Amino acid sequence: VHLCGAIGQDEKGDKLLQTIHDRSIQTEGIFRFVHRPTTSKMRIIAHNQQILRIDKEDNRPITEETEKKLIQYINQIIPGMDGVICSDYHKGILTEKIIKTIMGRAQKSKKSVIVDPKSADFSLYKGASVITPNEREVASSVPIKIKDKEDLSRAAEYLLNLTRAQAILITRGKDGMVLYQNKEKLISIPTVAKEVFDVTGAGDTVISVFSMAVFVGFNYYEAAWLSNMAASVVVGKVGTAVVTLEEINEFLHEEILRTSHTVLELEELKTIISMAKSTDKKVVFTNGCFDIIHGGHIEFLQKAKALGDILIVGLNTDQSVKKLKGENRPINNEKERANILRSEER
Repeated sequence: VHLCGAIGQDEKGDKLLQTIHDRSIQTEGIFRFVHRPTTSKMRIIAHNQQILRIDKEDNRPITEETEKKLIQYINQIIPGMDGVICSDYHKGILTEKIIKTIMGRAQKSKKSVIVDPKSADFSLYKGASVITPNEREVASSVPIKIKDKEDLSRAAEYLLNLTRAQAILITRGKDGMVLYQNKEKLISIPTVAKEVFDVTGAGDTVISVFSMAVFVGFNYYEAAWLSNMAASVVVGKVGTAVVTLEEINEFLHEEILRTSHTVLELEELKTIISMAKSTDKKVVFTNGCFDIIHGGHIEFLQKAKALGDILIVGLNTDQSVKKLKGENRPINNEKERANILRSEER
């Protein structure tokens, strides 16, 4: 991991660099300035609610000399990276030249670039693979008044056309997130947070986990689903928090248990299978009509379940059952058969 940015020649900068070094992160791309303080944020929290934040920072653009050094460093390291994350906080570091350099070099090196945008002019991020704005940032950057999901879908398509990105992941706070890919239906991913104590850093968690997943081969929906879980863990902690792999695995296990004995849509099922395999869980699949449930069915399902960690039962459609069993079948329709199976499997 290589980190790029600017900090001050001060005590906070020293602590930050030490923390980064302790995690074996490369810091050659971090530049220090005497007259530019290390950005710090003091949060006043009462009853688990943030009521005030005091920022100490310098938002002026970096000097032309520093910009040239950073561009040289970026051109040097990108070919050896799995991908690039651009977190634009509008603090004077990600200049237009630097953004163009990242996009151009990444494109030549065939690397993904995931962008968390800050500028209302999304054309700056042309060439990104995925952009991850929140809903407010989307609303301020499109000539569309967003009142419902249809408007949000049109706004997402507008931004994809503008940036030529492959996908846009829009975070929506308590409403979770939505994923839009070229010409495809907007996919909603509801939040699965149990309790919300502090949303500080939730957006950073989303782009970090989403990018990590994409860089190792997850598709965008799987990566979004995983990042949604990670953010759900983080908002349950007070202050600027991180999420560990162990916490994600534990949360994933709980989520699998939550969706146990439920009827799932194909996309959600695919994601659960993928996540289960990523944690070395064995997935067993079987299918059938299950129109008139009897003891043989129950014994069969119990034995199938014993073969692995997760059992998925594919249920034949009414049309399929009719073809297999005759015109007078099924006796119970799909919904009824699914409900019977769900209760029996308990």
